[in-house]
Amino acid sequence: MNISDTVYETLSPRQRIIATIDAIARDDAAEIDRLKATCPIKSYSQCDIAFSDVMDGLCGAGLAVEADLRGAALWCCARTDPECGLEALQDMAAIEAAWLALLAEMGITSPAAAAPPRHPMVVALLENAPEPASERVEVIYAALKASVFT
Repeated sequence: MNISDTVYETLSPRQRIIATIDAIARDDAAEIDRLKATCPIKSYSQCDIAFSDVMDGLCGAGLAVEADLRGAALWCCARTDPECGLEALQDMAAIEAAWLALLAEMGITSPAAAAPPRHPMVVALLENAPEPASERVEVIYAALKASVFT
């Protein structure tokens, strides 16, 4: 596709973030490089901080989400008490729901591109997780949002 550099240069930070995540999802290295190369340079001599800070925060939050999900999966699998295992599954569902809500609010339609690959055990457990408690989702969502937009 032949898109003018002018179009790339006029993208808002939000549009650039969404386009970059979509390019990552497609494994389109050339598009990722072009989005980075055409990002406006600000007076502080780096890519637009509204882009780079959110991308850095999103990367950190994605890693934290995966780490928390894997930790909860281990906790769930190690429990002999079914009620403890159910609580761990519900917490996993809350983490996942909060993460997906944040990505949706940001306009990111490729959640898998915004975080490391999911461990197969995490995927299997999430498929069988009960509905999360909405209050827990809200708490996790607020923490994730703060970590991305600080």
